[in-house]
Amino acid sequence: MLLLFLLSHLASTALSKPITLKLESLPSHTSLGDIRSKAQSPQVCSKGERTLVVDAERRTQTLQWNIGAIDAISTPIQCETTLSTEYNPQWQYAVTKINWHAYAKFPQGSGATAGLSYGFGQGSTNLPATLNWLITGPLDSIWDQKSPIPLLSQKWTPCGTVSPLTLQWSVKIAQNTKSLASPFQSSGQLGRATSAGGNLTLGVTTEFRECPGASVQSVVTLAQPTPI
Repeated sequence: MLLLFLLSHLASTALSKPITLKLESLPSHTSLGDIRSKAQSPQVCSKGERTLVVDAERRTQTLQWNIGAIDAISTPIQCETTLSTEYNPQWQYAVTKINWHAYAKFPQGSGATAGLSYGFGQGSTNLPATLNWLITGPLDSIWDQKSPIPLLSQKWTPCGTVSPLTLQWSVKIAQNTKSLASPFQSSGQLGRATSAGGNLTLGVTTEFRECPGASVQSVVTLAQPTPI
């Protein structure tokens, strides 16, 4: 009887913890590729600082691109880079959110256009998604644009393959007549480190999900029997 009780106790102890599922989480490594410039002032592209913020719980990663300050003389400007991410091909990802943030100063009659194109693959030959943001003066404040991509407009990578993401952003500042005639008239500026709003910053968030029908790796976690 004592032996049966001990065996029953060990079995109940071993199965007291639930089965846990171990999901393939976020990519193990992402390479921030070289910056390619198609700009009037290529140095603006090269001066930008890029960081990658990973949120494993939400299965997202966000590229934060601190571009700096842009004035009319340096535009139009266009910068491009490719993110190469190692991930399980049974998963896929899409761009789900785009954020712009900067101090902006534009006199009456002037403004700017900020744009972002993106697509899967190397280079700018196939960038099917394009969005534009318009800024019109007069403006002397923080310019903040949080743009979630609608679910029906999200473009997901194909399952079964590993695809890089190419991003291409652009800024063009339109000067008004007065600013062209007088060097003392401000023609517009996007981004300034010493002002509220700071430098022009671009954030691009990608979200990962499991492909339909992909198998989930499960790991059974059992309690170790307690010695008696």
